[in-house]
Amino acid sequence: MSTIYEKVNNEPAGDAFAAYAYDGWLIFADSAKRALASGAKPGTPEFRKALRDAMVTTKDVVGTHAVYTFKPGERYGVDERSRVMVKLEKGTWKLLP
Repeated sequence: MSTIYEKVNNEPAGDAFAAYAYDGWLIFADSAKRALASGAKPGTPEFRKALRDAMVTTKDVVGTHAVYTFKPGERYGVDERSRVMVKLEKGTWKLLP
């Protein structure tokens, strides 16, 4: 994430929360692409509905903090794939079972 941010903005990411904003942008970009594919014109009520519908049906968007898949009644879209344990061992990260 930092590499893309640094290339676009020519400066390092400001804080630890930048990754959360980036994940939100990834979800929005994926949703906007699918809303545009519906044929609705941006700026119309139909497009806003298509965008909302696309956001709540997001599937398998890989972000910095999680793999996002939204289901009815869920507001975070994060499942077990985003829960991992790692250990720093001899200077490298090791994924634990």
